[in-house]
Amino acid sequence: MVMTEVKEILIRLLREDLQVREELKQVIGIDNIVIRTTLENVSKSLEEQAKLNLENRQILNSVVRTLNELVEAQKRSEDALTKLSLAMTELTEVKGLKNRIYSIGMRWDEDNEEVIGLFLGK
Repeated sequence: MVMTEVKEILIRLLREDLQVREELKQVIGIDNIVIRTTLENVSKSLEEQAKLNLENRQILNSVVRTLNELVEAQKRSEDALTKLSLAMTELTEVKGLKNRIYSIGMRWDEDNEEVIGLFLGK
């Protein structure tokens, strides 16, 4: 209870008595120059932090744009790979069909050599 009363008295004196306030500043080593210097340092630090925040935001936006571009490029690559895979499958089927036709043709040639010769005028 006594501490609360002392605290209230000190606060009232600091608010109301300019001389007490000035004496307290001198006792604890605070004067206007120190306060001004401290405020200037804080202000500079805040400005530097604001610049860094802006740079970081710009970098982050750039990274996000790049990631979006990479995602789109990956989608295009996947589409191209799918098309390539389908084309390879078709090519394999066509080669298989060509080989079958060739094989059938060879057998037919052997079986019908005379007919082919007549047809070609041999």
